[in-house]
Amino acid sequence: MVRPLHRELLAEYIDRYFALILDTYNSKSYEVSQKIVDLLFPVYNISQSTLDKTNAWLNGIGKDAHPTLRRHVIQAKESMERAIRVRAVDR
Repeated sequence: MVRPLHRELLAEYIDRYFALILDTYNSKSYEVSQKIVDLLFPVYNISQSTLDKTNAWLNGIGKDAHPTLRRHVIQAKESMERAIRVRAVDR
C-alpha cells in the first residue's frame, strides 16, 4: 500500500516506468516482464497526467510494442480511467 506521503516521491518514477517497460518486456521472460509491467504501473498516482503519459506511450514508443505488452498497459489504463470517473462521481 502506498501512503499519501509517498505519492509525491514516487511521481518522479512515472516517466522512468514508461521509458523502460519496452526494454524490460523484450529482455525478460514473459512471466517476469508481465509482473514488472503490471506491478510497477503507477496506480499510486491516479490523475489525468498519468493517463496522458500512458496514452502518449501507447501512441508513441509503445505503438508497435508486442500486443501482449500493449494489452497489459491498456488494461492498467482502463482501470485508471474507471478510478478517475469514480472520483469525479464521489466529489
